[in-house]
Amino acid sequence: AEYRHSILWYINGNDRATKKIAEGLLSPGYGWINRDNIYFARGEKEKNKIVWDLYLKNIKTGKEKMLLESISDFYPVNNGAIYYLKEQGNQLMICKILLKNLKKITISAIHDIFSPSVSPNGSMLAFIRNDQIWTFDLSSLKEDQLTTTSGVKKYPIWTKDENYIIYSTFKDLIKVELRKTAQTTT
Repeated sequence: AEYRHSILWYINGNDRATKKIAEGLLSPGYGWINRDNIYFARGEKEKNKIVWDLYLKNIKTGKEKMLLESISDFYPVNNGAIYYLKEQGNQLMICKILLKNLKKITISAIHDIFSPSVSPNGSMLAFIRNDQIWTFDLSSLKEDQLTTTSGVKKYPIWTKDENYIIYSTFKDLIKVELRKTAQTTT
């Protein structure tokens, strides 16, 4: 998708007052850390790709702080951390930043992955490698291949209960149970 110039607005629920938070090449992913602070990604085009920086902005004061520089992608989760991917040479580093103290932690290097998706509780990563769906446990650092069927697989996403991963083919949505590799077309 082509990213375009965007504006991120804050609308106060009480008096409906609006405030511009950020503008520029913005990622659609953003979220609240607490009542006063929101994070978002701002990109810059470099050669043939977009390089993202992650920012924190205080709504009351308007102060903006860069949290992460030159990340490949980021995944907000509800456990007080943001997972992000950072390219380092030919490796993709899986990292996280703890929101309470902004401590950055490198979890692991992972190779040849596409369309990564962090589980809702932040404990696992689903991704595509060699046209197969894989998971990566962020605690044990173990990988597990979920599919073995032929054909293109795209965009794995987690169900809210984290028991299934749903992915797209050229014509179907497929649901894979994590504990088994049985597949169902939906």
